[in-house]
Amino acid sequence: MRTDRRTIVVALACAAVADLAIVLASWQIGDQGALAAPLFLLEALVLGWVFGSVAGPIAAAVPVVVFAAVDLVSADSDASAVIAFGLAGAGILAAAAWMVGVVRERLRGTPDLRR
Repeated sequence: MRTDRRTIVVALACAAVADLAIVLASWQIGDQGALAAPLFLLEALVLGWVFGSVAGPIAAAVPVVVFAAVDLVSADSDASAVIAFGLAGAGILAAAAWMVGVVRERLRGTPDLRR
């Protein structure tokens, strides 16, 4: 299955809206905001299933990197820690979305164009 640019843009828009909603919800909760963290993984799994093994991981990783960059610029936190956690989080979410996207493509019988 070939992934076009429009699919990637739609996936990025969906991920940005979902990530912003999760961040705002966890900010509103306050001290219990850490309980919303598994929602990012659930979002990555849904993005992988809906958008496949190419657009799903891109959409899962890019908003996390953007949020880390905003935190890096706006906060007085340790830069190396923000970079490390941002990249590690983006990598884990992208890997989860990729795995679910590959499973979906295998179950649907989509031909693998990488061979």
